[in-house]
Amino acid sequence: MPRSSRRFATVLASGLVVAIVAAGCGSSSKSSSKSKSSGGETTTTSAKADSAVLGAVNKATGTPIKVGFLSDGKSDAIDNSSETPAAKAAAKYVNEHLGGVAGHPIEIDGCETHQTPSGAQSCVTQFINDKVAVVLNGVSGQAGTLSDGLQKANIPLVQTGGIDQKVLLSPTAFSLQNGLFIGIAGGAAVAQKEGTKKAALVVTDVPAAVGPLEAVGPPFYKNAGVDVQIVKIAPGTADMTPQMQTAISGGAKQFAFVGDAPFCQSALQALQTLGFKGTRVVIPQCLSPDVVKAVDLTGAKLVTANSENPKDTEVQLYRAVMDKYAPGANTGSIAEGGYISVLGLARGAKGLQGDPAPASVLAAMSAMAPAQLPLAPDGAQFQCGKKVVAITPAVCSSGGLLTTLDKNGKGGEYTNIDSSQITKLG
Repeated sequence: MPRSSRRFATVLASGLVVAIVAAGCGSSSKSSSKSKSSGGETTTTSAKADSAVLGAVNKATGTPIKVGFLSDGKSDAIDNSSETPAAKAAAKYVNEHLGGVAGHPIEIDGCETHQTPSGAQSCVTQFINDKVAVVLNGVSGQAGTLSDGLQKANIPLVQTGGIDQKVLLSPTAFSLQNGLFIGIAGGAAVAQKEGTKKAALVVTDVPAAVGPLEAVGPPFYKNAGVDVQIVKIAPGTADMTPQMQTAISGGAKQFAFVGDAPFCQSALQALQTLGFKGTRVVIPQCLSPDVVKAVDLTGAKLVTANSENPKDTEVQLYRAVMDKYAPGANTGSIAEGGYISVLGLARGAKGLQGDPAPASVLAAMSAMAPAQLPLAPDGAQFQCGKKVVAITPAVCSSGGLLTTLDKNGKGGEYTNIDSSQITKLG
């Protein structure tokens, strides 16, 4: 990788996690709505799932594979506790219907960080002492500490998504989804698709978020043939109308947002007040129940990795798995992360050879054939070990999903978007 690419990659990953990953795992709100598109954690699936999609019984009978599962759990700031029941449900499904991981039944060894570095280090110590073969995680604000400790112990890490620097650059880590697409490249891809020449990327004005976006936002958008303005807005700003008006006056025909739900709500309300008719690009963190109530989202574009289309086989499978193995449990986006990491391991390491140990899991994931990405539309694939994103060896999928929202924040059909030509640097 050229020196400029290494520098950009380091700047990107060292801070953007604060703006995207922390926002994603920091949502503790629960909605009584049974639609997952609100962004809140739901308590049940929307309808009785079709158990037929689970397939025939195919129980794992080999020696167990001990799998560490890390969650940030519940603290004063976050509630990620729904990850673990979903991960355990996925493990039961894998063990009973997929023959485990290459014949080996999964045994979950859980640990919670409570969103502290010391908690993450304690989990690393637990996983080492318990001799796990691999550690799984949905998304964590402590991914750097986790990755550091596991890499030193030569234990592979498989996570659903995230863009922490240490994970992205680790030779023993795999990120199933493409966080770079969701956070930055997705907006550039939408602009390219629509022929937009000038766009704005609206970000919370804190160094950890602004630095990475200023480093990689312009080159990503330039790769898409788009001129981008970085609009920095102080945290807690209630009225963003002046900043939005300045960007519109500068020619912006599209706005994309990096921040949590309150930030997105203020920005979207400002555009609504100004009568903006161009394209709005949102990430899943924007779609809280409060945002959906406050803003007409008709026509907004959602860049994401997970489908919510009930027609998609993977969505039907998720609902069936949760219905059978974790009835009544939360099934929202946080829970999905735990489920995806377990099923992703089963699909990615199906070629595992020999005893289920760290080295054999690492070898299997690194040499895997393309496989269906869990909870994505049919045909959306992931493949670890192939460096599908030029600036990082850890990301296993080249793009993500795009859908158009209705006024209630619900998407329709999902389109696969490959952003590999956009996420190039140097």
